[in-house]
This record gives sequence, structure tokens and C-alpha cells, in this order.
Amino acid sequence: MRSKLLRIMKAYTLITIAAAIAFTAALSSCNAPATLQYQQGSGTQSGQAGQADRDARAAVVEDFKGTVGALSNNVEMAAFQGMALVREDSLSTGNESWASLEMTPERFALVGESSEVMVTSLIDGTAENTVFYMDRGTLWVGVKDRLSPGETITVQTPTAALSVRGTAFSVAAGGGVTEINVFSGEVEIRTQDMSGEPLFDGDGVQVDISLTAGQSVIITVSGGIVIGVVVSERASVNAPQDVREKLNALMPGTFSASSGGGGDERLTEIIDSGAGFSASDLEGTRWRVIRGDWLTPELRFMSGGSVEFHDLEDEPNTLEARGTYTVSDNLLFLPSDWGDGSGVTIVDNQFTWLFTADGEMLLTFEKVN
Repeated sequence: MRSKLLRIMKAYTLITIAAAIAFTAALSSCNAPATLQYQQGSGTQSGQAGQADRDARAAVVEDFKGTVGALSNNVEMAAFQGMALVREDSLSTGNESWASLEMTPERFALVGESSEVMVTSLIDGTAENTVFYMDRGTLWVGVKDRLSPGETITVQTPTAALSVRGTAFSVAAGGGVTEINVFSGEVEIRTQDMSGEPLFDGDGVQVDISLTAGQSVIITVSGGIVIGVVVSERASVNAPQDVREKLNALMPGTFSASSGGGGDERLTEIIDSGAGFSASDLEGTRWRVIRGDWLTPELRFMSGGSVEFHDLEDEPNTLEARGTYTVSDNLLFLPSDWGDGSGVTIVDNQFTWLFTADGEMLLTFEKVN
């Protein structure tokens, strides 16, 4: 996967960075270890050599946990603290693993578990333009102050490109779905694939979205068509405790669940998810978590509008709770005392729901029968 991603990205790096610069212009405008030392102007860093390396370097591995691999100059190796990532280097993380990257003392990114990310950086005069290509996984990005004029940070997933200014946000991608949560500042989003080609909805329109602090969006693409864009007035961290602690150390008090100006209610979907469905379509089906902090829940939709919440970790699959569900205007409404009481959209037999009965967790369910 990493070598495949590298081959794809090499062909489009300059095109995508140029597009990101133009996109940003059109739309407007760390506790680092002691061994990581920057000298303004010369670009020197302990363990690095000279201006040439400064121009090529995209980021430095500030810290990591678990299994983190790197692909540098087509050579696979284990990542290490203080490792410099240059243009088109990539990182991959295993289960329960993460890596924090420092672009400058005021710019950082944290790669979550089971992720594949390539980073590239170009110096254009006095401005630095950084692009993260993420084929799968989760990425948190923090910018502690506004970017300099002409400076850009872009995150590209298989379904969307994010252009940021002074902000903090997270991106999760996989299976044709991209989820973005904004914790401070602004993020501009445009639907396009990894090569920079636009992705359109059923009406032939490329989707542009602007999110501010406390908002989130889930973008779903199937068959190269944008079939779902659901904006929520709630941003959720959805990260393991050790990642939350690291994020708080990097940018204290920023990465936490928050609501936008509209409160906690989920907004109406921007794009119709397709054919309608009714409560009877769910009867007898089971749904399991495929992404989230808690992976063992299962929802079982019974007859008469009843739904059961089971925990597969327990034997014999303990019934945790029973409630009622309804379907209205193509939205599924689960019991409000379990979690977010507003409607969720089912796309390609998947839906994402904010569970709040035992902590706050954003869970993505998939139909299993």
C-alpha cells in the first residue's frame, strides 16, 4: 500500500500543491523534545545538515508510540524520534500506535493508529506549503497561529481536500468516507480524489464546504460519485486516551468535544442519500461498529420499532439496553438516552452516531446481515 501510494502521489505532488495554493488564495488567505532545535533563517536542526535539508524536510518525528514504520527514498524502516521526513516520505502506524510530527514549533500533526500518510513540503520563496496525503486512517493537525501570507497546509484524502489557516482539526478516512472535525479556526473543504481530480454529486456539482470551530462533516463517495455530505454542529475528538493526552500536551485545551453556533443538533444532510427507507427495512438486521473507540457494540433492530444494544465482548453477548427507534425523512432516530437524539443518515449500509451513555464516542456502524 505504501509503495502504491508513493507512486500515485509522485505524479501529482506539484499539481496538487499548486492547486492548494490557488485554492487558499481564492478562499481568503510543542512541546518539542530538547533535541529538536530550529534556528530561524538558517534552517538548521540538530541531526540535520544545512539549507538543502531544510528546504527538503517536510516534518520531524517528534514522538511516537507502538509500531510506526517509514518509507523514505523507497526504503522501509522503523521510525524513530528525531527522524526527518523529506518530500514524499510516508509513515504507517499499527494498531494502538501513533506518531506526532513537527513541521515547525508552531505547526504539528499527529498520525493515529492504522493510518497511512505521506507528507510533502515545498519552499516557494518565503512561503512553505505542506501537503498530507492520507489514504486511510486518522490525522490531527494543529496550527498555533495564523499561517503566513502564501503559506498553506493541505490534507488530501481519497474523497476530499482540506485547506487550513490558523486552526486545529482532525480527519478520518477509509472505505469511501471522510470525517472532519474542527476544534478551532476554519477549514475549507472541496470534494476531490487523491490525484486532485474533482468529485461531483449526482447533479454534477463539486461540493465546497466551509467549517468553523465546533462543526464536523461526513463525506461519502461511492462509485466516484459524492452521495452524502452531512454537516453536524458538534465536533468530537474520537481518540484513545493516550492520544487525547498527547494532543493536550501539544496544544493545551484545544482538542475537545465542542459545539458550533447551532447547538448539538445534526443539520439536514446537504445531499440526498438516495432511495428512501422505512423502519420495516431495518427489522431483523444487525449492525456492528467498524470504527470508533468502542468496537464491541452491536445494534439489533427488532420488530415493532424495538432496538437492542448488545456488547459482543461479553458472553453471551450481554443485552446492555433496549429502546425504540423511528425512521423519518430518510433519517434514523435512535433512543436519545443512548446518544445523539437527532437523525443519522444510512449510506452504503453504514451510519455514524454519537454515543453518549458511557462517555462520548463517535461510532460508525455497518450492517452485518
